Amino acid sequence: MKKLILLIFIPLVFACSDDSNNSNTIPTDNVTPSNLNLEIIIEGVSEDFPNGDGSGEVIFNSTADNTDYFEYRLGNGEVITSENGYLEYTFSEQGTTTKSIYVYAFNENGNNTFVNEIITIYVEDPNQLFSLELDFTDEFPVGHNLGLNYFNDVTVGVINYEENDVKLLLTSGVSSFVLEGGSLENLTSVSQVAVPISDTYYSDYVGLGQLIKDDNGTIYSVFHSERHYSSDQCPGAIPGFYASIGLGISFDSGQSYELSSSPLVQNYYSIDNDNGYCDNGLGEPSITYSKDSSEVFLYYVDHQRMGRGVNISMSKYDVNSDHTPDFENPYYLDANNNFTNEHIRSKEIVVGIGNSDAIFPHVTYNSFSDTYIMVYSENNWGEYLSGASDPNMSGIYVRQSSDGINWDTPPAKLITDWSIPWSNDSPFSWHPNLIYTNEIQSEGYLLYSKADNLQQGHKMWAVKFNIVSN
Repeated sequence: MKKLILLIFIPLVFACSDDSNNSNTIPTDNVTPSNLNLEIIIEGVSEDFPNGDGSGEVIFNSTADNTDYFEYRLGNGEVITSENGYLEYTFSEQGTTTKSIYVYAFNENGNNTFVNEIITIYVEDPNQLFSLELDFTDEFPVGHNLGLNYFNDVTVGVINYEENDVKLLLTSGVSSFVLEGGSLENLTSVSQVAVPISDTYYSDYVGLGQLIKDDNGTIYSVFHSERHYSSDQCPGAIPGFYASIGLGISFDSGQSYELSSSPLVQNYYSIDNDNGYCDNGLGEPSITYSKDSSEVFLYYVDHQRMGRGVNISMSKYDVNSDHTPDFENPYYLDANNNFTNEHIRSKEIVVGIGNSDAIFPHVTYNSFSDTYIMVYSENNWGEYLSGASDPNMSGIYVRQSSDGINWDTPPAKLITDWSIPWSNDSPFSWHPNLIYTNEIQSEGYLLYSKADNLQQGHKMWAVKFNIVSN
């Protein structure tokens, strides 16, 4: 089995879930569901939790009607009784632990047992190293049977990901499509949802991708748009372009999209500015809610050059009191890491290493690690121009950030390959995405597209990943 190992620093995570409304209650004798009125309250956590080694204290307070005493039955078999439902419990295990706590409530004769669902507490040692493991023995094609080529060409939007119902939003060619099926391995239908329209900022390319949803289920997808330069070509005979970032909104669960009449983020330089290269503008966007959902973070590639390389920048938006994003008022990141409404050229937050560009970001907030995780590409043009036959530094990388703004942790490489098609005959792997497949976001799939050469087109593949403790 071939695996690539990524060492990730995981800070403290504390998450509790009370699933008492679910139907799979813990089987016990003499359960009287009609009398169940059990409330589990997480009162608080000691300030020093955990104590630097995975230990610490958590406080519960439980109530139930007609109850004389409670039992807290821990996943390790330990039983703690309480007459008033109050419990102070200290974790002493070091490292990563998962605590399952079953709460039982008894009446005076002890015959009726009121049972709540499992409360799970995840405790992470802030000094613990984790690995993100990619298992290439389980790599499989995604949507290759649907007649599309040149996809995914920007980020991927997950409209739905449930058992027997998967719906993805992505780009193929110069247009946007929705792929549907019973699983990621078995996508069976495709429908076109957006096409270029003349005399717009997306006259030559409209690529809907990563998305967020508000409380009403409205979908907001950011898209990469292009107006092409007729005389310029980028490496691999790709048309020269001026990129902008648009917003697509869907009110019908992702079946159709209203495209914004103007770019979501204003380019600092106009299409008439000649930067001396085939690419210009802002593109390849990624969007995610902040950890507390009070803001929306937008990440993108700054192709404007003019004293810079081609690297990753960001803007942000507030979320209104009705929980809808306020996309009318962008904030730009200045050199001192402050956001301003003034239209400035946002600071680069991830810069390529050495003779390299940082491109194609996909950012998510990961609840398991309590960090923002970015997968992106390092396009090391230096090694290509020096005549290297095979890449060494180029490839797909990952970084993490505690706040989504500062990306100071060292990058780790996941895949070694050319990051763009330097010629018609060169192989390449690009446009990485992470899809989480479990509730705590400790596992999922890395999606990316690749090809042995541009002539065969590029198509999407999936590789299983797990975040595991070393």
